[in-house]
Amino acid sequence: MFNKLKELAYTLKVLLYANNFPDVAGKYIAHPQTENSAGIDDIVESGAARGEITGNVEDAKQHVRGFLNETIRILLGGYSANLHYFRLSASVTGTFDSAAETFDSKKHAIKINFYILDALRKIIEEEAKVVIQGIAAIGGLIEHVLDIASDLTDEILTPGHQAHLFGSKIKVVGTGANIGVFFVNVLGDRFKAMEIAINTAGMLSLRVPDNLASGLYTIEIVTKYSAGSKELKEARTVTFAVPLRVKD
Repeated sequence: MFNKLKELAYTLKVLLYANNFPDVAGKYIAHPQTENSAGIDDIVESGAARGEITGNVEDAKQHVRGFLNETIRILLGGYSANLHYFRLSASVTGTFDSAAETFDSKKHAIKINFYILDALRKIIEEEAKVVIQGIAAIGGLIEHVLDIASDLTDEILTPGHQAHLFGSKIKVVGTGANIGVFFVNVLGDRFKAMEIAINTAGMLSLRVPDNLASGLYTIEIVTKYSAGSKELKEARTVTFAVPLRVKD
């Protein structure tokens, strides 16, 4: 459950992770600590408790849902949605061979773009604080997943095509059926990536299994990699926090 944190307004807590990107200077990169996930009800109740939202709380929740529904309708109707702190707009990815070609969800995708506006930029620059909590004591981190076919990050997977995984301590080391990169569906079925072209501590480039049905998948890396010269005795699992979708 989300709790209002009035005293921590605009305070972002981060942990430091080893920087494995060769083209980025510096020893560590920062990654925010996720306190929890706040939904519409949580945010409205927090705002009401702080006095930001007045009137009937249940009515406010319904008003927010109605506002969001209308925003999506307008956004996907070709309009840019200016929401004071940020702007949303839709775009289409993929290529077309002629004006007669129709939109194909297997080849094209609708992408929602997020742009920070001056009101939010001012808060970030003048009021927001970052508090470093220390160096993360973890076995690994998947930070982003890039689907090469769609050029989308942390959104979808395209079976039979390449995906790039970026993070820290994610190199696949060890042998056996249980070692490797797995795509796990909501039923718990596990599909192993059989082709890994690039295998480093900071990046994996692999082929997404051809046999993934449509639905949501969680990526798990099972490895015996350690920062030292020896393999770990027991394999550890690194899980990407964001489920990724395979489209119909």
